Amino acid sequence: MESNKQLSEKEKRQRLKTEKTVLKGIGVILFALAFCYTIYEIYDVSRQGVVTRTAVEHTIYETLDMEVFIIRDEKYIEGSPSGTVVPLVGDGERVAGDADIAAVFKNDDDAAKYIELQRMKKDLARYDSLTSQATFSGLKVGTLEADVKAGLCDFLGSVYGGDMASAFECANDFRDKATTLEIVTKGTLDLTERRQALAQKIASLEASLGGFTMVGTGNKSAGFYMSETDGFENTPGYAEASKLTPAIVNNMQKAKSTGKTTGLGKLVCGYRWYMAAVLDSKKAADIVKGSVVTINLPESDVKRITAKVYAKNEDKKGKTAVIFVCSDINPQILRLRREKAELVMKAHTGFVINSGEIRVIERADGTKINGVYILRGNIVSFRRINMIYSGNGFILSGSTSQGGYVKLYDEIITSGRNLRDGAVVYD
Repeated sequence: MESNKQLSEKEKRQRLKTEKTVLKGIGVILFALAFCYTIYEIYDVSRQGVVTRTAVEHTIYETLDMEVFIIRDEKYIEGSPSGTVVPLVGDGERVAGDADIAAVFKNDDDAAKYIELQRMKKDLARYDSLTSQATFSGLKVGTLEADVKAGLCDFLGSVYGGDMASAFECANDFRDKATTLEIVTKGTLDLTERRQALAQKIASLEASLGGFTMVGTGNKSAGFYMSETDGFENTPGYAEASKLTPAIVNNMQKAKSTGKTTGLGKLVCGYRWYMAAVLDSKKAADIVKGSVVTINLPESDVKRITAKVYAKNEDKKGKTAVIFVCSDINPQILRLRREKAELVMKAHTGFVINSGEIRVIERADGTKINGVYILRGNIVSFRRINMIYSGNGFILSGSTSQGGYVKLYDEIITSGRNLRDGAVVYD
């Protein structure tokens, strides 16, 4: 009996030993499988490739479409001079009361000579200005270099904005600044001979130039000169802009041009001018008198302008005349008359998140969170979304100081398989 008991104890120990060996083997196998699975997932993600884009801020505007009529204090420059008219001022240039705005010549040849003479005189004045820099040692090279860079930026900005007239002016300004810098730093540019030759040409041209007469504005008020007229200059309403009704504004927008033109152009008096529109009263309810607004003019050269809500006048038919006042002046603005416009009601600035980039994760408590996966180095991370606007196929995520949200310059993952927070992506 004792022998059987002892044998039983041995069998138990042997069996226990075998079980431990089996469990160790199973543990090794499970560890190997988990390791292989992790390697596979990493390989699978990297093998599929992760495509990213950089998060940058965009602004989405909620706008109200409208048609506006431009009302200004305008006066024709009367007269029908016989001969060739040469304007002495450019469009949008401010002139004093009774100032000369044009020269009238007997023939085209004399007019051409006069134009060339004025150009040559400008060049002579430029040479005198540049030459004077050579003897002025007080100019700081650093300041001049900054001026040259600023001049180049102004030129590029004008070209990019499509303002060719301003671009030519900026190009001449940049040329003069660069020449001044060369004179001050190197002292190698001598304009004496050029100046003498130009002065002789000017004297010869002046001697051959025929007689001409000057034409003034015929108005004691100062204003901005425009060579173009459109026949709406005498449209009433400027003095009573605050009292314009929907019916009056509608008549303005439907009116036909008088067809009146003048070879001398017109004078726009004062800085203040108005834009009048008719809107549904329900839509106009959110427009506050006295508020500053942005108005887009997508079909004009102006593109966008800032104005103030000057007046709102509602009728009994559910229509409201909204009058905007503005004081910006330039040639492009002075050419506006009847325009399609967009009144900016709201502006939302944030990071565009496309619908296909949004991921939903579930917390331990069952709460679901919307966000995106981003790539930091080669680590996949989850970022929450702070939705401030929803559009067609996208949302805007607003910037926030809280951590864990999408922020500027995050590399948002747009495509990739088996993504998860903390995953490693290898090239």
